[in-house]
Amino acid sequence: MQVDAEKNPQTGAAPVTEIDRKGARLSKQYWVMAIKAMITYLIIIWIPACYILGSTYEQKHHVKNMKMIIVDFDQSGIGKSISGTCAAASATENMPTFQERTDITNYDDAYDEVWSGRYWGGVVVHQNATQHFLEAFMKGDTSYDPKSAVSVIYNSARWPAVTFSFVKPVLPTLVEKAEGVFQDKFGTQLLEKINGTITPEMYRIFYKPFEAANDDIHPFNIGARYFLGTATIVFPTIVTFFVSLGTRGASQEFGHLRPIDGLIYRGVVGLVLTFIGGFFFPLWFTMFHEDAPLSVKGFFVAWMVFWLYSQACFWFFDTAANMIPLAFLPPTCLTFIIIQVAATVFPLDIKNRFYKIEYIWPSFNAFELFISVVSHGSSCHAKRNVPVLFAWIIFWICVNVACHKHILNKDIKAKEENQRSESEAYASDVTAGR
Repeated sequence: MQVDAEKNPQTGAAPVTEIDRKGARLSKQYWVMAIKAMITYLIIIWIPACYILGSTYEQKHHVKNMKMIIVDFDQSGIGKSISGTCAAASATENMPTFQERTDITNYDDAYDEVWSGRYWGGVVVHQNATQHFLEAFMKGDTSYDPKSAVSVIYNSARWPAVTFSFVKPVLPTLVEKAEGVFQDKFGTQLLEKINGTITPEMYRIFYKPFEAANDDIHPFNIGARYFLGTATIVFPTIVTFFVSLGTRGASQEFGHLRPIDGLIYRGVVGLVLTFIGGFFFPLWFTMFHEDAPLSVKGFFVAWMVFWLYSQACFWFFDTAANMIPLAFLPPTCLTFIIIQVAATVFPLDIKNRFYKIEYIWPSFNAFELFISVVSHGSSCHAKRNVPVLFAWIIFWICVNVACHKHILNKDIKAKEENQRSESEAYASDVTAGR
C-alpha cells in the first residue's frame, strides 16, 4: 500500500490510502516465520511421539514383570513336569514370571488369585492327575480325558491385546512342552516296566497324557478389542476439545464472563456434553460386542465411567483453550491425546518404570474401570481409579476459575488503560484548541 503522508491543506482531510491490488512482495520475514513454525511444531510433535514409542521400548524384557501362578496338587510325574517346564521358562525373554504357590489348598483359591488381578494367569495341576493317567494307561481306557489333568486360568477381558499376545498362547504352549518332558522322564520307564503287549489304545493315551483345559474368566473374542484402548479413547477427547474451542470463541466474541457466570456456563455445557457423550462408549461396545455383551447394570456403570473421563477431558481442554495461545492449542490437544492412548494400549507391567506416571492419567484409570465392568468385577482397582478421575475434575475446575478470573482482570485493566489513553488524547486536543 502507498499512503499520502500529508493532509489536504484546505479541508484537513486524513491521508488518502491507495490500495495495492498486486499484493505484498515476498520478503525475509515470511521465510523466518515459516522456519520458526516448522522447528516449533516438529519439536512439539517429536516429544509425544517419543513418549508413545518409548512405552513399548524393549518390551520383551519387561514381560517378566507379568506374574503367573503355578499350583501343583498332583505332586507327582505330571505335576513335576509342568512346574519344572514353567520354572525353566520363567522370566526369560518374552516370558512372564511363574511363581509356585504351595499355600493354596483348592482350585477356587487359585481361580480367585487370577480373578482379583494379582496374577495374569495360572496353571493348576489337579490332584491325582498322574495316578488317573496311569490307571487309564494300564487299562487302555479310551474314555480318559487328558484335559482332566491340568487347567490354565486367565482373563481375556483384562487388557485384551496383552492377554491375547502374552497370556493366552503362552500357557497352553508350556503345558504342551511339558508333555515331552513327562514322556522323556517318566514315560520311558513306564514302557519298560510293561511286560505284556502295548495296545493301540495304550499308545494313544501315552502320547497324550495331559492337555490344558482353558478356564477363561471372561471370554473376550471380539474383533474390536484392539481399538478399545486406542481409537475409542480418542473420541471423547476430540469432542471435548472442539466444544472447548467453541466456549473460547464465545468469550472472545461476546466478552469475558464473571467468574461465577463463567463457571455456570461452562459447567452446564460440560455437563450436558459429557452426559450425552458418556453413552457413546458403552453404546459402541453394545453394538459390536459379538459374544461379550454388557448387562444393563454394566452398561450404566460403563456410562458413568466415561462420563467422568469426558468431564476430566472437558475441564482440561477448556482451561487449556483459554490459557494457551491459539497457535499452540492443536499441538497441546494432540500431545494430550497421544499420552492418553499410550496409557491404555499396554499395562504398566510391561513398560519401563518411568511410565508409572500413567497412574495419574484419566484414560488409564477409566480403562481399568471399564475392564473391571466388562469382566463382572474382576481385576478391580476402583479405590484408586475413581479418586484419580474426581481429582482431575476438581483440580482443573479450580484452575479454570482462577484462569478466567485472571483473564477478566487483565481485560478490565486493558479497557481502563484504553479509556485513559483516549481521555488523555481528548484532553490534549482540547488544550491545543482543536
